[in-house]
Amino acid sequence: MTSPQLKKVTDDIEDALERVGKRMSQTLKNRTDAQREQLRRIVRETRERDKAYRHQEQNVRRPINPYEQTGFGSNTTRRYRDEFFADRRNRNSNAHVVHHAIEQQVLRRYRNMRPPITAAEMNSSQNLRGIPEHLNGDVHLSGIRRMWNQFYKHYDDSNTTPTRQDLLDFANLVDDAFGDLFDPPVR
Repeated sequence: MTSPQLKKVTDDIEDALERVGKRMSQTLKNRTDAQREQLRRIVRETRERDKAYRHQEQNVRRPINPYEQTGFGSNTTRRYRDEFFADRRNRNSNAHVVHHAIEQQVLRRYRNMRPPITAAEMNSSQNLRGIPEHLNGDVHLSGIRRMWNQFYKHYDDSNTTPTRQDLLDFANLVDDAFGDLFDPPVR
């Protein structure tokens, strides 16, 4: 992706994030005081849980560095939720949605990418993110979805196939935008 193309995609993403932020702000204004207090309590509990998680991180099967760049590892199972929660033993699997930093649909959209992305790479721990269930609609299904839609539109319009590095770079942009809302936080 050339620098002007990346700038255009970045500008489109910033516009989309601004719209999502305004929508979320309006949503918060419409909530009752009780709902706001409940949301504050959830945020406090999430922060406390993250503090406890950081103290227990040495018990994790494989050390995880939340500040490392998005990448591909290898996974021996196709059950990516099992992989995600095996690395994060103290997470409640029912309270989280597991998101692929580089989405699964790139396997279908860009079949002719060389070298191809394997299912083991796609479902590796390094490519998985936890999103708290209560944020799934605004973060996963809205903000992240819009960003990836812009990415796909760019490559569809230019009739080109992104490289693995293009995908990794874009996933890092998404992590920069929403990583503080993931559980555990990224970036």
